[in-house]
Amino acid sequence: MADGPRRIAVSASTHQCRLYHTGALAENVQLAVVDALGKHAVAPAESDAPALTVFLRGVADVFTVSIDTSGELLHRRGWRTEAGEAPLRETLAAGMLALAAWDPRTPLVDPCCGSGTIVLEAAALAAGRAPGAVRAFAFEGWPGFDADRCGAIRAEAAVGPTMPPLLGFDTDADVIAIARRNAERAGLAEHVRLCAQPLAEAAPPEGAGPGLVLCNPPYGRRSGDRGDLARLYRSLLHVLRTRFSGWRLGVLTAARTLPTHFRLRPAATYPLVNGGLRVLLYLFSL
Repeated sequence: MADGPRRIAVSASTHQCRLYHTGALAENVQLAVVDALGKHAVAPAESDAPALTVFLRGVADVFTVSIDTSGELLHRRGWRTEAGEAPLRETLAAGMLALAAWDPRTPLVDPCCGSGTIVLEAAALAAGRAPGAVRAFAFEGWPGFDADRCGAIRAEAAVGPTMPPLLGFDTDADVIAIARRNAERAGLAEHVRLCAQPLAEAAPPEGAGPGLVLCNPPYGRRSGDRGDLARLYRSLLHVLRTRFSGWRLGVLTAARTLPTHFRLRPAATYPLVNGGLRVLLYLFSL
């Protein structure tokens, strides 16, 4: 992008500070930036020039000034422009894979995959692709941005020659269609298999050794039908015990009674937060 004037946007917040008028603080920072750069470098607020966002954060009279390099929130990878009901954040899916100590050379199956977040995060990890490799960042609009160098760095994150089997199943054909479009946008469609089918038909990939089953099944908080939730867990456990023997299992849920439903002792339990809801990641050996 060619150099030129930029709009300056200032966001100010304070907590337990003697200087608490955030509007006045933001205005003073804006004036200071204009004084430092010169009026020729700053475009009017109403213009369509690229914006540089400056954050001023004050806590107990200590202020920090920073510049937004990211733009969109960092958990947004750039490929999930569509999602099903109650989507899982990409960063939480990546954290689940890390906590489960998934080996990217081994198979992964998500029998309740929704819009494909866990499977696609696993595919990106197996490919050695940097998070956000297909998205844009705010710094790309900065003066002096080297587009050629950035393009070369992105090109280094190419999919490797071999990928493990990565499977996602869901009963909802519409949400599987969303998952497939997300996989296309991520450039990973040829490396994952996403199928619309009943949970009872979920099966491991043919010829593959044991791997990890990792899923985020419905919590039953919206419907309030605990009976349906119990039936789902029983069905899930039946499929896993009969077809995935020797695999490891990770389940993210708000149900603290899950080990009782499964009649399995978890190898590890991790408290997490999903969309403001306290949840648990249970890890089991099947």
